[in-house]
Amino acid sequence: MAAGTSQRLRPLTEDIPKTLLTLGEKSILEHILDAAVKSGLQHFDIVTGHGHPAVEEAALDYTTRHPEVNINLIYNDKFDSAGNVVSMRAAEEVFDENFILINSDTIFHADILKRLVESEHENAMVIDDFKELGEEEMKVTIDADENITRVHKSLNPKESHGEYIGVLKLSKNVKDRLLASLDKTIAHDNSLYYEDGIQQMIEDHGVLIKPISTMGLPAMEIDTHEDLADAEELIKEM
Repeated sequence: MAAGTSQRLRPLTEDIPKTLLTLGEKSILEHILDAAVKSGLQHFDIVTGHGHPAVEEAALDYTTRHPEVNINLIYNDKFDSAGNVVSMRAAEEVFDENFILINSDTIFHADILKRLVESEHENAMVIDDFKELGEEEMKVTIDADENITRVHKSLNPKESHGEYIGVLKLSKNVKDRLLASLDKTIAHDNSLYYEDGIQQMIEDHGVLIKPISTMGLPAMEIDTHEDLADAEELIKEM
């Protein structure tokens, strides 16, 4: 998911999406791809928008250096006029197979993704249930059966069980329910997050999504210049 305009990181993101900003010697995108390859993944679909040519160039460079990897780009032409729920909807072709969604502004220890890949659960979200929650995080609540019940930034931090870090696994078996939920969300308000579509799928179709803990391993989302500076330090722990 790499289509956004990343306004809060201007001027660094004037011409490129934030996933191409550098942390250490690699871009955020390269850190993500390296972690995924370590987990045995080789095919990637990147939803692009802002800075599409730069992502195209970065993808070509990565596959040239890693010939075992295949990268397909999906262009969202509404990237500057709609929320990322539209970006997820643009990836309909991906839903024919089991897939993992990764926010392109998230960095995480490779073992976190490995735990998700190897999980027995068909549908699962990676949750940081170690950090102290604030207002900005995409928070989740979990019921007594260990199923995700709510996912939204507006949830009360004191009543939430952790932060969804932007890494999600869904089965091809939920394709029709997922599409229906994304379409319903977009029809209501196309400026919403894809997490609103996931919430709709939980509510309307009873899809069970299990939490996968980060187990305290490092992970963070990068939205601001301050985040970028913190990520420079955090990446050293990975």
